[in-house]
Amino acid sequence: MLKADPSMSAKCLVGLFNKVWTEEKVPDAWKKGILIKLPKKGDLSQCNNWRGINLLSVPGKIFCRVILYRIKSRVEKALREEQAGFREGRSCIDQIFILRTIIEQSVEWNSST
Repeated sequence: MLKADPSMSAKCLVGLFNKVWTEEKVPDAWKKGILIKLPKKGDLSQCNNWRGINLLSVPGKIFCRVILYRIKSRVEKALREEQAGFREGRSCIDQIFILRTIIEQSVEWNSST
């Protein structure tokens, strides 16, 4: 349904999402998933040769993405510039590099006096 007529699907989803948002109640179907096991190569009698995936409701996943985008912009504005972990385009490695540079410069500065 979602791919067949995107504009109609969008209208239906907006109405549904607005209702969920105002009532603050998520449909039960969005809270449940179907666990599927997929075989890997090898002896299928061994548990390690199976991979589990969880099939979730498509409208539920889209709704989660909408909430993520709403929250993300507000959180980004509230975070300090120094916060790098779990942020897009930044990493803890950047922070480690900066810290190492500060320590090296401090040692160099203290040893020159």
